[in-house]
Amino acid sequence: MNPPNQGHAPKFLLLPVQIIETSLGLILKRGCLQLKIQGKGAAAAVRRLIPLASSHPQPLDTLVAYFDEPEQPHIERFLHLLIAKNLLVPVGEATASKTQTMESPLDVFYWHFGETTEGVTERLNRMPVAIVGVNLLSRKLVQSLHASGLTNLKIVDHPLLRNASLLDNKGKMRKLEEEKEDLGIPMNLKEWEAYRNSSSSMTMVVTSEFGLTPLFHDLNSHCVENNFHFFPVWLEDMIGYVGPLVIPGESACFHCARARMNSHADDPRTQDLIDRADWSETPTVGFHPAMIAMLGNLAAFELTKFYSSLFSNSILGRMVEISLLGPRLKSRKIFKIPRCLVCSPLRTTPSITPKLDVCMEPK
Repeated sequence: MNPPNQGHAPKFLLLPVQIIETSLGLILKRGCLQLKIQGKGAAAAVRRLIPLASSHPQPLDTLVAYFDEPEQPHIERFLHLLIAKNLLVPVGEATASKTQTMESPLDVFYWHFGETTEGVTERLNRMPVAIVGVNLLSRKLVQSLHASGLTNLKIVDHPLLRNASLLDNKGKMRKLEEEKEDLGIPMNLKEWEAYRNSSSSMTMVVTSEFGLTPLFHDLNSHCVENNFHFFPVWLEDMIGYVGPLVIPGESACFHCARARMNSHADDPRTQDLIDRADWSETPTVGFHPAMIAMLGNLAAFELTKFYSSLFSNSILGRMVEISLLGPRLKSRKIFKIPRCLVCSPLRTTPSITPKLDVCMEPK
């Protein structure tokens, strides 16, 4: 049958699907979604419908009218099923050409959650991000964030977190083989201080591939005091740590997290001395490149999940520990320490017991 002419009806387009033949019919697969098609004549009708629905945007009645009258009720129900599964989507003429172009795996990933890459990318770039440290870990993190669409970021060259082999004699970052773009010259400390002072919001991601330094604690305190988000990522004794994401007033800070970790150490005082040692001069650490890659990609994914609002509470106040030697991956909820020296509200809230002479009547 010839389709009717409907100029103003909503138009729909079938997203790319994989067709898998079975003995009972066929399966339509897109990402993790599988839709089984069975029944007499059903597979043949769907095979005919798919090229029609995916060729260009058309109203539902137009798609139904391609079929003989006895088949039309079944086709109409199937079209509504495709809409419910988000396989048949409404599109305008302006977006039709983009919908029909080759999709990336990232497009299909976000489709599972009812999102588009454009929408997620817009949300990701609302919050400026500062990556502190020029090292292999930060480079992998930046590479993964760029692939995720997050480009509103600055790279800060801090001497305490620097891998000097990654910089040339002009202070420019050397381009690694796996990097698609030149990252240029990172911000120095003076430029970064001016940037921080002029920013009302920021996520500060501090990276280290040779364990902790006192700088982690200093920047954690700075972020809590200035209402910035703080996100530590580091490799220590071949074990990677991601988080916790610190949001002042909402979650435990890094001081809380490290104090709780040290409380379980065999020798907490020695561990605290190691944390506060300066490793910038002679870092003697060993790691496999896969450890850096896994840690950087995991950190980028956690940031993407939170700031895209897909899984808003995934890394908030939570630390992820990853070891490839096990292998194992653990996620721990970090609770605030009562009277924490950094994030406790008692630091700024006066005591509930006033001075005696304030309450006494004047003589």
